[in-house]
Amino acid sequence: VTNTGLPNTIPSEQKAWIIALVQEILQPLRDIIGSITITSGYRSTEVNTRIGGSPYSQHMLGQASDIISSTKSPKEIFLTLYNSNFPIKQCILYAPIEGNFVHVSIDPKRPAKREFLIMESGVFTPYNGGEIIL
Repeated sequence: VTNTGLPNTIPSEQKAWIIALVQEILQPLRDIIGSITITSGYRSTEVNTRIGGSPYSQHMLGQASDIISSTKSPKEIFLTLYNSNFPIKQCILYAPIEGNFVHVSIDPKRPAKREFLIMESGVFTPYNGGEIIL
């Protein structure tokens, strides 16, 4: 049961993607930066709807996690992922005003799409390197 009060049982078809996300992105990231806390992982359709998630969210497929760390800031996590070669489909740095966390999803297709965005004041801005001012 999630903090929405709704059950959130992971279907077997999503478990393989969760394992891939952990093995290919989250654990390698943890090996680099230390502590990682997953604040949102798999979401059932009902949970995703209740929290106002995108109807196309990769969370519902077990392919995405929202993360923070006790050892690095969200900006540092984002830049570490940007400078990695992990098979990332999408990585979003949510500014402090937006929640101050990083969303990362695995790309089920290879080579990975690697879309990096910054969410601030309700606007997604593509990130292509350089200084991040939030």
